[in-house]
Amino acid sequence: MAGEEERRDQRGEDKAAVAAATAAAREAEFREAVVPYTDVLYGMALRQTHNEEDAEDLLQETLLRAWRSFDTFVRSSNAKAWLFRILINTHIDRFRKATHEVEAEADEEIDTLYLHRGVQSSEIPGAEGNPE
Repeated sequence: MAGEEERRDQRGEDKAAVAAATAAAREAEFREAVVPYTDVLYGMALRQTHNEEDAEDLLQETLLRAWRSFDTFVRSSNAKAWLFRILINTHIDRFRKATHEVEAEADEEIDTLYLHRGVQSSEIPGAEGNPE
């Protein structure tokens, strides 16, 4: 029995060592594919955001998304183009989210204004037939 437990422990240690080596190899491959383009990605992020802090945030989010999807990256393809596409898509997503948040805030302000004034829903333009 003790020998069987030792073999299980050894297999567990072997699996852990293989997982660690695989993770290290993946990280090294990612760095090799991505690091040469970080400066040019930052420049593009700065042109998109017009703000150094936002550009740094955009670059960080881009690199995080690239890391998460690195398994889907085709090694023989153009890493720079792949990274730029991620950066642009990330910027578009952030812009849409910010626009949506502004619209939601504006809607809340309008609702608050109507409530403050005591306006009836029947008096609100476009509220005809609205059950609220």
